[in-house]
Amino acid sequence: MVAGGGGGGSETSMFRLSGSNTIGKALAPDLVKAWLESKGATDITAEARKVPKKDAPETVIHANLDGNRITIEVRPHGSSTAFADLLAGTAEIGMASRAIKSGEAETLRAWGDMRTPNSEHVIGLDGVAVIVNAENPVGALSTAVLRRIFTGEIRDWSEVGGPSGAINIYARDNKSGTFDTFKELVLRGDPLGDAKRFEDSAALETAVAGDRNGIGFVALPYVKTTHALAVNDGESAPLQPTSFSIRTESYPLSRRLYFYSPPQATNRDAKDFITFALSPDGQKVVRKDQFVDLDIAAAETSAAAQTNAPCRLSSAWPGDPNAYCNLRRAAEPLQTSFRFRAGSDTLDTRSIADLRRVLARMEQTPNKQIVLAGFSDNLGAAAGNCALSTARARRVAQALATLGLNAAEVVGFCSELPVRDNSTPEGREQNRRVEIFLR
Repeated sequence: MVAGGGGGGSETSMFRLSGSNTIGKALAPDLVKAWLESKGATDITAEARKVPKKDAPETVIHANLDGNRITIEVRPHGSSTAFADLLAGTAEIGMASRAIKSGEAETLRAWGDMRTPNSEHVIGLDGVAVIVNAENPVGALSTAVLRRIFTGEIRDWSEVGGPSGAINIYARDNKSGTFDTFKELVLRGDPLGDAKRFEDSAALETAVAGDRNGIGFVALPYVKTTHALAVNDGESAPLQPTSFSIRTESYPLSRRLYFYSPPQATNRDAKDFITFALSPDGQKVVRKDQFVDLDIAAAETSAAAQTNAPCRLSSAWPGDPNAYCNLRRAAEPLQTSFRFRAGSDTLDTRSIADLRRVLARMEQTPNKQIVLAGFSDNLGAAAGNCALSTARARRVAQALATLGLNAAEVVGFCSELPVRDNSTPEGREQNRRVEIFLR
């Protein structure tokens, strides 16, 4: 436990979480309360604590546990504060809605490698749906066009293939985690244009449903009577926002949510809490709070989820252009894609955790066979990219083999079917992936 307390002289602080408002606003407090309940805690209460010069209030959770009155603090002041507070020793867990940056990892080098599975934990995924009125004929837009619409550069629907009419923008308020995601993935530093702002996603969705010229954005579960646009990034094909496309990180407006803890940390309660967040009970809280959980075999029908996803290979592909379509029809895609640490063939931390999830899935259906499909970005010669895509799929096959799982087939699809913009480093990193199927 941590010396000092937040709610009185007789209280002891168990651990402190600091960082992302997207996580810290509701998800982290809800996970803390669920974890305390699982430990048999009683008299669990939460109080909002206003901090001078900070927009978001902090949450202090109080409870009785093992005969002690304890507190756990959640400070949601932005992802960058996660790493600053870990460095300062004023937090045991960092919350981030982005991966740690190289400079931040280097600053924390004394604590160990913050990018290892012992330190970096993907606890869920966030996805934003861009919505229009159900009668709007526009079905798909790129992230570049969305940026021009939401900054006010494009003002009429006729400029993007719709009927003539002034575009009315609806947006969440500045305190919203959904707006944080939209700012990062669409606005990318540009200011939001003239918009009607909403504190509540349901109210925003209702407003767009009643406005033929409206456009807005909400978390995926709030899409009720509006139409969610398919979105593409760069040359990738437009994808609808579904739990499947967000879990596989193919949908452009999706991102990971992280907990970070120093690998040499000694706070056992903080470690136990992170383990709970990744457990089935913790993932139920992730779903309840409108985020996308990490269950690779969730209830959504995968075939239906991929109905509108592209599958035909380009003319550059040397074989059957329907090879990937045939694979997708004959096998069940699991709801994850394996990705790698930047500049290496080492699986990233989410992928390492997903290996165990694949093992659990195979234990339920041991008669199924595993098929791995690798993809590369488009940098370099075509032959090299084909070799790289196959090599990465084989790397995943080797990792699965250490768990006693053998891949029946490994295939590389070169730089075909990108899911993100190959003109950016971030997009290329997402395109270097391995998909997994069961047949």
